[in-house]
Amino acid sequence: MFGLSKDRPGEFGHTGPTKGFQALLVMNSDTGQGVAIMADSDNGILVADEYLRSLAREYHWKYQPSRDPQGCKWRCCRVKGLERVAK
Repeated sequence: MFGLSKDRPGEFGHTGPTKGFQALLVMNSDTGQGVAIMADSDNGILVADEYLRSLAREYHWKYQPSRDPQGCKWRCCRVKGLERVAK
């Protein structure tokens, strides 16, 4: 399932974990900008948000990804099996 952004026209994305792998996809059909980030580790996706922000800044994306401290906290806890801590 793809997520659509209400605040960023044309933007869609998807994240997905599978045991031992993590992935993040962000694309914008209006601007042609986007990236697919894949990690072959249960913990590799922890750097994906920062990497995404770096790419957007370097290549002057129209819509800059925002920091999501709660989302990061949830993902970090989920990777470590601590879902209850993130609530």
